[in-house]
Amino acid sequence: MPGVPLRRRLFLLAGVGIVPLAVMSGIGLYALAHQQRVQAERVGLELDRAVATAVDAELRSSVSVLESLATTPTLDRHDLAGFRERARRVLETQPQWAAVMLADRSATRVVDTRFSPGAPLPPIADRASFDRVVETRAPAVGNLARGHDGRWLFPVRVPVVRDRELRYVLTAVVKPEEVREVVTRHGLPGDWVISIFDANGRRVARSRAHEENLAGEASPTLRALMAAGGREGFGETYTLEGDHIYTPYSRIEPNGWSAALGIPTTMVEAAVYRSVAVYGGGVTISIALGIVAVIGVARSINRPIADLRAAAQALGRRAALRRRRSRRSGRWRPRW
Repeated sequence: MPGVPLRRRLFLLAGVGIVPLAVMSGIGLYALAHQQRVQAERVGLELDRAVATAVDAELRSSVSVLESLATTPTLDRHDLAGFRERARRVLETQPQWAAVMLADRSATRVVDTRFSPGAPLPPIADRASFDRVVETRAPAVGNLARGHDGRWLFPVRVPVVRDRELRYVLTAVVKPEEVREVVTRHGLPGDWVISIFDANGRRVARSRAHEENLAGEASPTLRALMAAGGREGFGETYTLEGDHIYTPYSRIEPNGWSAALGIPTTMVEAAVYRSVAVYGGGVTISIALGIVAVIGVARSINRPIADLRAAAQALGRRAALRRRRSRRSGRWRPRW
């Protein structure tokens, strides 16, 4: 490169090393930010699975109590009065149950602890879960439905089998507060949000503004995310309040319920920005120090060359040379 000053050549040489470093650093920063989001997805899904497992365990606990009640000898004798008394005693131990109900396989209620004996009983709500128990002879958890008093409740049902024949379907009519207690026990930060939905997509419990949003639907963005995914998934959605969140969700099988967790994006982004600032700051400082080093090296090379050039020009003019001591070696070198 004829005519190119040495200093510029040194800068070009440094640029050959610094530019690839800057490019690779940019790629590294992008990978770091992506890894932070992947980490948030992994942790979020684990927390959401924990919530879903806790809700499932609570529902199974209700099933276990019902299955124990289903073995009472009063049902062997079709002693409905005796069964009612037994059901009332069990109901006292389950504060989140609104009632215990017994119906024959034709869906005719024969006992409902909310009504006195002989009183007319309304039709069964959430008939789909009742029919599922009759068909499969397996426990089932139904969906939210309004009771006779207008309250939102959901059924937990088990079959009553005698001599391999389905005689009754036993149901605990459960308050949504039972599920809400499970949600609040996890003690997540106040700006996070957890929602539990039944198989129809109605909200059974919510960690924030539970009463106001009971039996409501998920936000449009969350509905779209859950409709597009499988048993579990992760994506960006908005809360009912309009907050931007990362949302992992999990299905609670076999009842078709779902648990969705909302993590504020600001929390995840703050962690990303901190990591980028530390990593990117280190890279920037390294590049700056490299540039300073290039300038220093260029000056250390250019100064003696300039001195030699000046001496040669002085000799050409037959001028007297002056000598000065080198800062590094202590030797004398010419200076005019």
